[in-house]
Amino acid sequence: MPARDLSGTAAVVTGASRGFGRATAITLAELGAHVVGVARSEHPLATLTNELGDRFTPVVADVADPDVATRLIAEHRPETLILNAGATPPAAPLSDQSWESFSTNWDVDVRHTFNFTSESLSSGFHLHPDQSW
Repeated sequence: MPARDLSGTAAVVTGASRGFGRATAITLAELGAHVVGVARSEHPLATLTNELGDRFTPVVADVADPDVATRLIAEHRPETLILNAGATPPAAPLSDQSWESFSTNWDVDVRHTFNFTSESLSSGFHLHPDQSW
């Protein structure tokens, strides 16, 4: 399938500071989208800003905060959402973990997906006419 021209559209990418999120942000910008990249670390986002220029808006925030989803959806009205942020799981046996350390992934990964999905659906987010699930 040929890549769709995303010129004039906005995209929100969570976890944009490294790995898959960073690569996705770069690709979306190359396809013409204005990318709003969200992460907790300012320095990697600044590096990405230097690379992508005015095609990228860095947002330093905790994506698990529901206000972040509300603000970014309302402000940028993205056509594309890449919900990629995730906490690094603790590298310890279960017997050495507490519920707080064990549930970190649940509280970040699942919560931010819920917040952004819920907000985007309630604000009228929809598929582009030439897209399908």
